[in-house]
Amino acid sequence: MKSKIAKVIELLNREYGEKKWKKRHDPIDQLIQTILSQNTSDKNSHAAFTNLKTKYSTPESLLEAPEDRIAETIRVGGLENIKAKRIKEALQAIKTLNVLREHLHNPSNASSRYRLYRSPPRLLERSMNDAYRLISYLLHLQNFNS
Repeated sequence: MKSKIAKVIELLNREYGEKKWKKRHDPIDQLIQTILSQNTSDKNSHAAFTNLKTKYSTPESLLEAPEDRIAETIRVGGLENIKAKRIKEALQAIKTLNVLREHLHNPSNASSRYRLYRSPPRLLERSMNDAYRLISYLLHLQNFNS
């Protein structure tokens, strides 16, 4: 049974032809740009992103940066304190998920995998659940857009 989304995509493809998606940005950059675009103009959000990428060239350097420094860097985009916090939260969620994934793929951690897959809601912390949802969504977008 096809999902509703798959049916809609199929109908749109039949009517307008299949859309060829192009990957425009790194998924993390795209996530950050989405956060920066909230309640501001494209011009200001692009300026904030450019400032951010100039000062912090990697997600790791951005994650290590103090929130107030990030806020200063993205001030041109408005709501800098909220957006700086959301960016840090998103990057921390991704990092948490990566650590969890590496742990679970280690052959010596088979019992952890079993416990996790048996009852994930009780064993995962909220941040891990959030990270899982975020990465699942990003991977879905990346697969859909490839």
